[in-house]
Amino acid sequence: MAPGNSLAARFDAAGAAPPFQQRTATSNLLAALKLCAMARDLERGRSIHSQVVDSGAAANPFVASSLVSMYAKCGSVREARRIFDAMPCHSVVSWTALIQGYVENKEELLALDLFAAMARAGGDCQPNGRTFVAVLKACSRLAAKEAMQALGDELVKIKALESVVALHAVIDQTGCGVDIFVANALLDAYARCGSLVDASKVFSGMAYKDVVSWTSLILGFAENSQGEMALQLFELMQRQGCSPNPRTFLAAVKAIAALAAEERENPLELDDGMSKVVALEKVMALHSLCVKSGCQDRYVTSSLVDLYAKCGSLDDSRVVFERARFFDDVVLWTALILAHADSSGNEEQALEIYVRMRSHGCAPDARTYVALLKVCGKAVASRLAKVIHGEICRHGLEHGELVANALVDVYGKCGSAHNAEKVFLSLLSPDAVAHTSLMAGLCRQGKDGSTKIFQIFHDMLDNGLSIDGVTLLCLLTASSHAGLVTQGKQIFHGMQRRYGVSPEIEHYHAVIDLLGRTNHLDEAMNFARTMPFKPTAVTWTTILTWCSKWKNPSLGRLSFEKCLEIDTQPDPCDDEKQSQRGLLEPEALA
Repeated sequence: MAPGNSLAARFDAAGAAPPFQQRTATSNLLAALKLCAMARDLERGRSIHSQVVDSGAAANPFVASSLVSMYAKCGSVREARRIFDAMPCHSVVSWTALIQGYVENKEELLALDLFAAMARAGGDCQPNGRTFVAVLKACSRLAAKEAMQALGDELVKIKALESVVALHAVIDQTGCGVDIFVANALLDAYARCGSLVDASKVFSGMAYKDVVSWTSLILGFAENSQGEMALQLFELMQRQGCSPNPRTFLAAVKAIAALAAEERENPLELDDGMSKVVALEKVMALHSLCVKSGCQDRYVTSSLVDLYAKCGSLDDSRVVFERARFFDDVVLWTALILAHADSSGNEEQALEIYVRMRSHGCAPDARTYVALLKVCGKAVASRLAKVIHGEICRHGLEHGELVANALVDVYGKCGSAHNAEKVFLSLLSPDAVAHTSLMAGLCRQGKDGSTKIFQIFHDMLDNGLSIDGVTLLCLLTASSHAGLVTQGKQIFHGMQRRYGVSPEIEHYHAVIDLLGRTNHLDEAMNFARTMPFKPTAVTWTTILTWCSKWKNPSLGRLSFEKCLEIDTQPDPCDDEKQSQRGLLEPEALA
């Protein structure tokens, strides 16, 4: 055959590559785009995009979908959407790539909108398992931003739950529910919405349950304050032959932390008058199992450091830290600092640990600074907070959400409302935590801060931010300082109905303070007697203070007698004995 008539020559003459060369070039581009997506290398991805355009491969639907995925994974969802919109037709791959991109870049509502558009488009393009996993992940993240509301006997995230229920129906219609990845994502979404009944139904209906399934359900119960049930599931999982992984241990740690919180609120008395430290015994058993199973990575270790402290044993926290010997690990150092920051009277030790951390050459991160700012807030150390703020700015961390919220909080606690407002106003889109932290700081200004507190609250409502118990406590405190009796009562009685927040004893105390401050002493006394909590020394001291102010000796005498009754009751726990009981036993670290 003459050279001019060869297949290669004919393609060269036509200005095109042979089919096998085209396939090779396309495969290379797809591989390069995938590598850029994995490495999150946006600049190199753009360079390869230019090669795609020059080669004429942009019309290839597989290449276009890979471009969408690459831009989305590299954090540029605008460019991903531009490529997507330019495609003449869309496959399930391109739809899913963009939905995943929105989820990964915290644009959960846009992800749901795009999924709805995919459903409206209809045709042969039906969602697959990957699509459902991405959309369920969006629902889970939206649930994390939503406040709990009462629904029957459960407290749930109603809006997110409605989306999950609707998705569940579509999943059943498509038959994708048998996919274990979809089932696990569905289970996790229900749990994060607070609907443990639905999560348990999904779990029970699974033909095969892997470690992810068990862990999701355990975590769901732990995060919804059902620690005992979570631990029972943890034991059942092992009896059924499924070995826990580090994430499962983290879920179990959360379950014990929930039990520890319950014990602090409702200590059980023994004959010797000491608190029955059930949670501490459980964490020691969990720690031993964790070591034996080889699952004690740095995250589990740091969680154990924190958990021992929550159970009242800083000694054990320090032993876990020292034996881990991860002196270059900022996560562990931060956990130890935070453990001391959370324990009353250990602020100086927390700062000493930070100095030791720096001496080991371990650089602090954003969470370390948050822990240090917490120490400053507890110690009301305004000058030290400013020093740490300066260090944060030198490291360029001041605009991070966690750090900024901590700065607003610490300045408020230190009585520096001006600095708190300054940091707050520097935020591009302050979240509910930042708003509430600023409100709490303004509460310390007394009557002068009340007007601003109500303005901030209305800003929260206008921006659709979630309202929690702390936010409402700030409102009640502001109402008290301003003497707004009617408004304060309306806020209190609307807590459950309007915001899905059940009043705690602190909210009752705020109303008692409001009634006492405005000389409604009989009503304050009746409120204290009828509240669903046992009155504490704070309850009667608050009333006694206002009885003195308004010269009401009869109610004042009664309040004083109630205070004496509480003061003469035995202390249900002895912190020193509790700490000694928690010392690690040798076999726990065998």
